[in-house]
Amino acid sequence: MRRRTVYLILASSALVWSLGFLTAPMFASSIRPEGAVYAFYGRVCHQLPDRSVTWFGGPWAVCHRCSAIYLSFTAVLLFFPVVRSLDSWKPPGPAVIVGLLLPMALDGLLDFVGILDATTSSRVITGMLAGVCLGLTVPPLFLEAVQQLTKR
Repeated sequence: MRRRTVYLILASSALVWSLGFLTAPMFASSIRPEGAVYAFYGRVCHQLPDRSVTWFGGPWAVCHRCSAIYLSFTAVLLFFPVVRSLDSWKPPGPAVIVGLLLPMALDGLLDFVGILDATTSSRVITGMLAGVCLGLTVPPLFLEAVQQLTKR
């Protein structure tokens, strides 16, 4: 399978995933929060209403941090090929990965143990950093894995 085709499948999937949680409130009259869309995303997010964006009269199907992760992942996935070729896409080194994921881990841990309350801003910022990290790391590894599997 060609690298571009695999990339398009991955980018389309990320876009559909993000559009799914963003548009869930638009159908609030036909899809209640306990409905299928919310139940689907509820498997990956706690969906606490006070930690979710309210839009069109209902909460997004994921919280602030999850939405920041998914949206920044999708943004990196969509915009990376605009600035670099898919063939040059390599995952970042361990120091970059740790540097981008550590703030979210610390924010969550410090909040969990009661040392420092996480805020909406801290959840969004650290979620965005994690999403960028995943957006830079996962796609090139996924593209390489599919390429290796299809060579066999």
